[in-house]
Amino acid sequence: MSSSDVVIRHARLEGNSPAILGLLKEHAEHQSGYDYTSSSLAATLETVQNTIAFAPSAGSEAALKSAPPTDPISPSRPARCLLLVNASGEAVGLAVYFYSYSSWRSRPGVHIEDLYIKSSERGKGLGKRLFAALAKEVVAVGGERLEWEVIKRNAPSIRFYEGLGAKILDEQAGMRLTGEELQNVARLY
Repeated sequence: MSSSDVVIRHARLEGNSPAILGLLKEHAEHQSGYDYTSSSLAATLETVQNTIAFAPSAGSEAALKSAPPTDPISPSRPARCLLLVNASGEAVGLAVYFYSYSSWRSRPGVHIEDLYIKSSERGKGLGKRLFAALAKEVVAVGGERLEWEVIKRNAPSIRFYEGLGAKILDEQAGMRLTGEELQNVARLY
C-alpha cells in the first residue's frame, strides 16, 4: 500500500468507533515501551462515542458535501478524529485533536492529543499526509500553531517531527492535574 492508496477523512460514529478504540489500544501498547502502561487506557466504545465530534454518516455525496465536516464541538464532545482509511476500508491510522488558543497571539490552533499509524503501515508517507491534513485544518481556521507532546525518549518520532520542521519546546514543561488532586482543586473556594 502506498500513501496514495489511503483516504484521510473525519471519523463517523457508525462503523468507526470500534476502529478508533482498536487503534487507541494499539497505540497504548506501543507507548508501553516508553514506561507507559497500556492498562492506563480508560477509553471504552461508549466513551469514544460520547466524546468525539463525528462527521455526518455516510450517505449521499450531496448531503455530505453540504454538511459541516463534523458535528459541532462542545464541552462534552471536545475532540475530532481524522482517520487514515485504506482501499479495503480498514482504518490504519488516526489523529485525535482539538482546537487550542493562543491568548498572546489571539489566534486559534490545533492540539494533537494522539497520532498513531499501525506499525505495518509506517514508512509509506502516511504520517506526513496526516500532518498535512492537520496543518490544513489549522490554516482553515485562521490559526498558526499545530502542537503536540512527545515522549522525550521516543527518538524515532522526534526525528520524524523534526524532519517536518517541528521544534522541541525545551523552555516549557507539561503540567497536569488528575484524580484526587483535580477534585481537591475543584473544591477550593
